[in-house]
Amino acid sequence: MAVFKYELHQTRVNLIVWIIVMSVMIIFLLPAFSSFLVDGSGELDSSIAESIEKNEFLKAVDMSVDFLSKPIGMFGFLTSWVFSLACGCYALFLGMSTFTKEYMHQTADFIMTKPYTRGQIYFSKLLAATVNNLIIGISYVFVSLVTFFLVTKGQFDMRMFGLLSFSLIMLQMLYMSLGILVGAAFPRTQKPLLTSIGIVFVTVMIGALAYVINSEILVYFAPPKYFGGSVISNIGGYNIKYVVWLWLLVIAFVFSGYNIFRKKDVILVL
Repeated sequence: MAVFKYELHQTRVNLIVWIIVMSVMIIFLLPAFSSFLVDGSGELDSSIAESIEKNEFLKAVDMSVDFLSKPIGMFGFLTSWVFSLACGCYALFLGMSTFTKEYMHQTADFIMTKPYTRGQIYFSKLLAATVNNLIIGISYVFVSLVTFFLVTKGQFDMRMFGLLSFSLIMLQMLYMSLGILVGAAFPRTQKPLLTSIGIVFVTVMIGALAYVINSEILVYFAPPKYFGGSVISNIGGYNIKYVVWLWLLVIAFVFSGYNIFRKKDVILVL
């Protein structure tokens, strides 16, 4: 528990700041998108609908007319292509920085945790990062629910809301586990935040390419495409093959990171 508490203490400021920033974004973006996309009659603005129909890029990021014409559509788009990517960057950064900060700050903080084994240290760090992600996910769901309820006056599909919200948490877990693997394999990475943004951006580009060339195989390497709002709306739930693939990746990344971490030597710079 000592390592777990220490890691939570180390990340508390970043966690609080991120929750505040995310909450402010939700409170302002949901009403803004609602007023921007919907006309006075409560329907999707005709000019925007026409633009979506003709724009291949917007289709690639799951902005279909049918989806956005529903009250839950704007929330689905923001969740799938704004907050999922932002939270994905943070989760990947969190996973990486958990294992790179000893080298970035020229310390080896886990020396203080003796007599814990490398395995205990690794899984304590993993648990701390997971708790951080869950706190962010729960905060996102709560703030979004309150804001969305006020914006739509309670006229929305609660089941769809739950599916979209939980998809963000699952993507966070995937990016976090990937970050842990990258951090364990390359602990001397000097700019984990920039690296995290770059990796997430690459997955988005792969997803766009998969849409353009109509490649189902490429989608497996593009997590943002697993839970597109339009996809969830059309099939009434998740595509189970992507859910299974996501958790297989999470398990593979976590245990690959563990195998790398427990074999690495500790180098102290005094």
